[in-house]
Parts: sequence; C-alpha cells; structure tokens
Amino acid sequence: MTEHSLRAKVVLTGRSGVGKTSLVRRYVSDEFSERHVETVGVRVEKRTEIVNGIHVELMVWDVAGEMSLTSLQQVYLSGAVAIVYVADGTDLECVAGYQSYIDSCRAILDDPFEVALLNKIDLPPDERALELFEEVDIADRWKASAKAGTSVQACFQSIAAYIVKRHENI
Repeated sequence: MTEHSLRAKVVLTGRSGVGKTSLVRRYVSDEFSERHVETVGVRVEKRTEIVNGIHVELMVWDVAGEMSLTSLQQVYLSGAVAIVYVADGTDLECVAGYQSYIDSCRAILDDPFEVALLNKIDLPPDERALELFEEVDIADRWKASAKAGTSVQACFQSIAAYIVKRHENI
C-alpha cells in the first residue's frame, strides 16, 4: 500500500439466497451465473477503486446466510469499515426479517458505514417488501440487480468514496 492507497473491509450480510455471492461476483468480475451455489462460511474477494486519486482496495467479505446471525458473526464483522445488508426484493419474509440483521450487526460494530441493498429488482417485486425496505433506518439505500448489473458498481463506488472521505477527516 502506498501513501495514496487505503484498504477496507466490507461485509455483505443477509439471509441465504438473497444474492450476496452474485453481487460480489458482479462487482469483482462483472459476471453473473444463474446457478445458485451456497456460500460456506465466508468468501473474500477484492477490487480496487480510485477515488480522488486514492486507490481504495475493498476487501469484500461474503458471509454465508445461515452464519450471519450466529456467534461467528462477531469474528466476521470484526474490523469492518462498511456493511451491506442485502435483502431480496421479491421476498416479503426476507425483507420483514431485515431489521434483525441490522440490529445484530449494530450491537457488534462501532459506527460502520451502513448500506441497505435490495437485490433482484430485475424480477417482479413484492410491493409490501418494497414498502418495508423504504422504512429501514439507513440513509444509504440501493435497489440493485446482480443479474442485470444495475447499481452494483455504483453502490461499491459509494462505499469507496465514503472510505476516502472518512480517511480525509481523520
């Protein structure tokens, strides 16, 4: 790392099947696969963004859905600068349980940058799920599609911009 570079841990959390792995794959490799492969434990990918001439290496942690609310959560969340709470916009039950992920992570993390991301907007949405998503108490909200690529890059670029701004204010 040079003096004009930063490294930050970004954690994606949410229920199994919401598309966390697909979002990471779209962001890192600009690829999408229809095949669902369950993440076991955690998978870490990285990509560098350049913000105001500063290289920001995002270490993106894709945490398995079933592990997101277990005792291992504290280990996976430790050191995270940003957390992306992912929900499936076609699944009312998923969005209804969204706040529990947020509350659980807030109990562990010390003031991370929080992002609410509603995935699968390329599919017909559950209207009530959309309403519940708008009620989530997080200012940085994104509606995205890992399949179509909609808003995925922009979301991670906003995280990198936050990291640079935070670093400049230290």
